[in-house]
Amino acid sequence: MVRHSAAAAGMALRWRALFAALLSTAALVQSVNIGGRWPECIIQIVGSKGIVAATSLQERRSDASSSQQSTGPPSVAKIDCVPGTETAQVTLTGGLGFAGFADNFTGVDFVQDDTLPGAILKLEGQNLVIRDSTFSNLAHGAPATLIVINSTLSITNTTFASNTQAAAGAIFMNGSSVTVYNSLFDRNKGFQSGAINAIGGSNLLVNLTVFRSNDGSQGGGIGMQGGGKLRVIESLFLRNTAQNGAGIFVQKSADAFVSNCTFSSNTAAVNGAGVFQELTKGTLDACILRANKAQTGGGGYYNRCTDVSFVRNQFENNTANAGGAGLELNQCVGDVQLCIFSRNRGEKGGGLFMDQCATNVANTTFDSNSATLLGGGLYRSFPSDRSVVKGCKFAKNKANQYGGAIYEQNVADGAVQGCRFSANTAPTGAAIYSRMSSTDIATNSNLDSADVEYADH
Repeated sequence: MVRHSAAAAGMALRWRALFAALLSTAALVQSVNIGGRWPECIIQIVGSKGIVAATSLQERRSDASSSQQSTGPPSVAKIDCVPGTETAQVTLTGGLGFAGFADNFTGVDFVQDDTLPGAILKLEGQNLVIRDSTFSNLAHGAPATLIVINSTLSITNTTFASNTQAAAGAIFMNGSSVTVYNSLFDRNKGFQSGAINAIGGSNLLVNLTVFRSNDGSQGGGIGMQGGGKLRVIESLFLRNTAQNGAGIFVQKSADAFVSNCTFSSNTAAVNGAGVFQELTKGTLDACILRANKAQTGGGGYYNRCTDVSFVRNQFENNTANAGGAGLELNQCVGDVQLCIFSRNRGEKGGGLFMDQCATNVANTTFDSNSATLLGGGLYRSFPSDRSVVKGCKFAKNKANQYGGAIYEQNVADGAVQGCRFSANTAPTGAAIYSRMSSTDIATNSNLDSADVEYADH
């Protein structure tokens, strides 16, 4: 009874922490509504192949422009700004591509910078709202189509489509805070990140936004390195590609919170087709990661950091050629709770892979996952502290060698408690294969001793 109360108290603390994070995020979302306080600009910059026409988020999901990229001057360049109550003057710096378009700019102090190639805009040291705008078909080799330096920017109902630049196809931010709401990033390409690249302690909030078919090296949709806080809410990442983190790449940043998002059909040449997270505190809450593919590990999500939480997520039909297919955790401390892993296919840990982690798994379902080698449902090895799998369901998982449901190796202090096992298969250890480990498995349902195999070498 005491143990149950302690566990309940621990769960309550975790939910209170999550609720506090949601409240913090809600406050950030409310900051989108800053119309009137800051100057507002409507910007249309379009390459010679035409404009993206979409007036709602639903249209943006299904009907982005099919325009091709252009390297010449824009065919359309219009900027229309109105002053705000807190900041009246708008100053934008633009590249050589805007020569001849000055008559189309109203309410803005426009400065031409001949060192910026093409139709590139730079915002530095200012507060600004960009709404109902379009940036498309721009390819000039600049850091990004929109460069944001030491500024605070809100972007609403805006499309970035078919832009190709150096750091990111759409937005490069350094030392800035940017909010993106109800917008579309489609077929952008950057040599670093496909759509958005954030560095220098930048904070980024994304809400109700679609990232589709963007391509970069570190982060097809979003790439953040050395940043501050990342918040992504109710957004879609579809068919993005990258070396690492086809949907999101976040590394050496303060905190990452991703909630109620969908990651589908993203592809990583190395790790983390949905999300790649490294050396960054993070939470993944109520997300769907489906049909993502990584050549190495973490078809859905790849994580290497010391403070993580995964709650109420669905990992479905993800694949990885090596490592874990649904969720791969390396050197992590945290919890996996109330998640579903189904039909994921990997080499080790078809559903969940954990190496050198002090991570507990609770009230989670592993259904019809498979591994070409070890641990059809779950793989864990060399945990850094006690590791407990509790109240989980393992059904119809398969490993081609060892551990149809669970494979564990060198687990010095572990437990599998209150779990249910049914129809899991493997040549050795249909339910559990425990190698050089000390794990308590006494209190589980439907666990036949014939389905458990121990090895001391």
